[in-house]
Amino acid sequence: MNRLSETGLTIADIEYALEINNADPGSMVVRDGYYEYNVRISSVLRTEDDVRNIYLRKGNRLLQLKDVCKVQTASRREHGRSLLNGKRAVTLAVIKQSEEN
Repeated sequence: MNRLSETGLTIADIEYALEINNADPGSMVVRDGYYEYNVRISSVLRTEDDVRNIYLRKGNRLLQLKDVCKVQTASRREHGRSLLNGKRAVTLAVIKQSEEN
């Protein structure tokens, strides 16, 4: 909290920086004559270093998140589990819709 107050940053500033740097704008369709291609662009934060290296601007100062806070991975309690024969499994639902391929 001391580093945040020294730089003039707030928790809301950090939350906003995390939100805009964890963007997943989805996909788009590119058409080339007869062919259509689905293109997906993503800038999802995956590692601790991805988060540490986020830039924050406050006034005329440009800082990285690692300059104002400690970034570490923390475990989280499981909220759901799919098992098959006592082993972890992935569950997938395929739902047919009319007039869709």
